Amino acid sequence: MTAPPPTRTAHSLWLTCLLLGAVLPWGGLAQAEPCALSVSQPSIALGNLTYPRVAPGHAIDAPHELGTRQITVQLHCVAESPLNLMLRGIRQADGVRFAERGALNMQVFDALLDGRPVMLQATDQLPAASNAGAPRVQVLPGQRVIPMQAGQPARGSQLTVQMAISTTLPLDELVSRDRKTLSGRIELEANVP
Repeated sequence: MTAPPPTRTAHSLWLTCLLLGAVLPWGGLAQAEPCALSVSQPSIALGNLTYPRVAPGHAIDAPHELGTRQITVQLHCVAESPLNLMLRGIRQADGVRFAERGALNMQVFDALLDGRPVMLQATDQLPAASNAGAPRVQVLPGQRVIPMQAGQPARGSQLTVQMAISTTLPLDELVSRDRKTLSGRIELEANVP
């Protein structure tokens, strides 16, 4: 299928990163705010887009890159403990759903635990398996990001990570005579014992 001649209209595209605002204790009674979770930008606007110029024969349902944005995520706890961040969103292919058929891809990197660089592991299950971790991990909805040191989950009171959010969208979602807003939603939870 080839792309039809587009209607040259602008579209407002919004990617909303919402902080769930939850620090979930693993057991027992919840303590009064043992940790604080913050993001550098709770909402990211991708701006107004027009239908791009594409080569003849380009498939209209092929993914189109809308760019990458970066945010800083910080978790500050009163006491040292094993920390992890959980990503929530509607899973689609290998990312979080954006608009009808688009996707958000999340990569977490440059982790600092109490000011020291640490490796990261993205996992679906706790306890995390022993491994060296990696300096950069892709995270899917339902997965936890765990700081790793010497092959084991690390303990600390302050975790800072960078998150790169890449957005793709099939070109046919941009074909419209009217202006429209497209959005995606990501939620973060901090889990501490």
